[in-house]
Amino acid sequence: MRKWVSSSHRSSAEKTSSFRRAAVFYGCLFALTHLLAGAYLASGGSWRRPDSLLAANLIMLVPGLLALAMVRWVFREPVRKTLGLTFVLNRWSLLACALPLLLSGSTLLVGLTFPGTSFSPELAGLAARFELEPARLEQVLPRLGHLPLIWTVVAQGIVLGPTLCTLTGLAEELAWRGLLFHELAPLGFWRRSWAIGLLWGAWHVPLVFEGYGYPNHPLLGALLLVGFTLLAAPLYVFLRARSGSVLTAGICHGYVGGSILLTFAPIAGGNELTSGLIALPGVVVMGVVNLVLFFAVRARGFRSAA
Repeated sequence: MRKWVSSSHRSSAEKTSSFRRAAVFYGCLFALTHLLAGAYLASGGSWRRPDSLLAANLIMLVPGLLALAMVRWVFREPVRKTLGLTFVLNRWSLLACALPLLLSGSTLLVGLTFPGTSFSPELAGLAARFELEPARLEQVLPRLGHLPLIWTVVAQGIVLGPTLCTLTGLAEELAWRGLLFHELAPLGFWRRSWAIGLLWGAWHVPLVFEGYGYPNHPLLGALLLVGFTLLAAPLYVFLRARSGSVLTAGICHGYVGGSILLTFAPIAGGNELTSGLIALPGVVVMGVVNLVLFFAVRARGFRSAA
């Protein structure tokens, strides 16, 4: 009996320590990120300009860099094991490449069902979102020969998905499905997913109120964003757990980022709440994904999915 109680106490202490490390990391990440975002805005930057994508991508590197630094020098744990930094190539890696294209295509189709919307191969949705004149739009996205501009977006996704977007996606995932995945493991599959999803969404919220993503509807936009991250987190956690590597989550995140323009740019008549992946259509699509995951996790049992 004494041995069992001692083991129980150690388990409880370890859980407390894990949760404390997660809280310390998240507090530092939140403060550092929004200090940098505030500096960008104070220097004359704006989230409503297309060139803000560069600043956003640089900021997205912060979670991964901080996770690496804190695991190595603050928590003093093995970096590769703690963050799941192992190279794997299996069916889950391939799914991480293919699934974002399916998600983006489904989101585009759902967005086109809203009243007043229509398909625009010349990217009327992107022009309206960033208030771009046609000439300026073609400067931002140069036309490929005489093809409609949507093919430029497709080509951009093919090039950026597995390269720059995967780099920034992995940088984020080292925090969410790396360090936090490790520290919040005692919560189990669903509670860990939702906890990470809530923290992931809350990390973005101050940016929304600074004009990022939803400049005309910041409150509703913030709610949508958190709703999306809550629903998206189980998918990323599932891929991370099944593949055994954070790289798989990073690949999926990267391909999602690389194809995100396809979810709203070709939609004329939509807005920041009714078109796009991190909008109502994306929430609907991720809701369906969660339904599929529920049966997948239930069928295989929690231990094989965690």
